[in-house]
Amino acid sequence: MIYGLESIVGDLSLEAEVIDAIVLVLNWKNSGWNAIVSVLNWRDGVLNSKIVALNSNNGVLILKVAAYNSKL
Repeated sequence: MIYGLESIVGDLSLEAEVIDAIVLVLNWKNSGWNAIVSVLNWRDGVLNSKIVALNSNNGVLILKVAAYNSKL
């Protein structure tokens, strides 16, 4: 378990949703950790994605959150 992942997923209000996939990408670059968490679900021909990107570079933590729906 990655520290803080539970709170990230909870903050995205996923309690009532059925999660089809959680994708986690971690890498070490320029003396800092980068993490991208993507939570995906598929309902009625619509792909829903919630993405959290964390960047820790030189002691600065940057958090970006995006959500989108894609009707296929």
